[in-house]
Amino acid sequence: MVARSRLLLLLLAIVLAVCTVHCQDGGAAVSDAIADESDGFGEASVDVDPEEAAAASSSDDDADSAAAEADDASPAPEADEEEAQETEADVLEPVHAIENKVQEVVGGAKDAVADVAGKPSSDWQCKFSWASKRCEPRAYCEYKYQFLDATPSESCRRKGVLKAKHALHSGALVSPAAAVGGATALFAADLAVIATTPALKKAPLLTNVVQGFALFLSGDTYFQVIEQGWASKIGYSLARAAKAGVIGALNNGLVHFTYYKWIDRHFPYHKFTVDRWGPKDGTKYKLIVAWTKYWLEWPTIGVYKIASSFALTALMNNDLKALPEKFSKRFMLTWLRSLQVWPLYDTFAYAYIPTDHRPLFNTFMSIAWGGYLSHISQPEAKVEETEEAAAAVPARDEL
Repeated sequence: MVARSRLLLLLLAIVLAVCTVHCQDGGAAVSDAIADESDGFGEASVDVDPEEAAAASSSDDDADSAAAEADDASPAPEADEEEAQETEADVLEPVHAIENKVQEVVGGAKDAVADVAGKPSSDWQCKFSWASKRCEPRAYCEYKYQFLDATPSESCRRKGVLKAKHALHSGALVSPAAAVGGATALFAADLAVIATTPALKKAPLLTNVVQGFALFLSGDTYFQVIEQGWASKIGYSLARAAKAGVIGALNNGLVHFTYYKWIDRHFPYHKFTVDRWGPKDGTKYKLIVAWTKYWLEWPTIGVYKIASSFALTALMNNDLKALPEKFSKRFMLTWLRSLQVWPLYDTFAYAYIPTDHRPLFNTFMSIAWGGYLSHISQPEAKVEETEEAAAAVPARDEL
């Protein structure tokens, strides 16, 4: 059994050896055939025209140069990225400049922003506090009373603010003496009219109209000079003075004349007995009658005087849009301010001024009050303001 197995293994080894040698010879033969075939292709000669070969070579060179130019024309990725970054920087530069300017204006710091937010931009924002008995905000406002201030809040003004006076309306530059001289001449003419009593009796309505025009024109002329601080040359507007004269002719000439005639007819003189107030030509009697008439006039014709001056001035200046703001800011103050003028004047006039001289003083007061109403009725002036550095920037412990 063992001998037979050894014989079979020997035969199998011989067969494998024969097969291996045969396969190696076949593979080499195939390889030799492929190599011979390749050598045949390489050694084979192809008949090509020399001109065609040169043309083909030239076209190949042109194609290579075109490809090279295309490669040069197309930017490199790094160049594209750098150019994009430069463009973005150019676009964002003005944006960053604006942002920096805004931060500079606002102040940057929160404390500076808070200071700007609490700082009043006009005297109207300064208010009197009855609780603290001072003007608020106290860091920027102080109590500075001026003549004819009607309320404590009106006397509250910003600290360290200096206002430059300017004409409310542009006009021809004239000497203040010339303007005041013309107004005084009208005043003298009015006195002449008053002196001619027969003229008043013959044509009282017409005389009052002319008188009202002259008084208000004169009053406005005086106030145009005062508004500009008595400068060497002033911008006098004759049109503005004439408009004030028209308002005076309407109010003093027509409305007031009619009102005073009506009040004289309906005033209860019989209630003011001689036994209680003395003789009718006495100071006590005239004074109490004058006071009573004034307190009847103040809430009626007094309101009309101010309101009509505001409205007619705005109408003639074609500035009706500003009328509501004018009323909200100025009407009540002007109405209260009249309490500082007329009761004191009436008391003085009836107590100390003789009857023959009262027309002179009444004319003077009409000029003054008419000029003031014309002044207060004009559009808001654009005044220049300067601030003192020490007063404009309060210390932090004052806040």
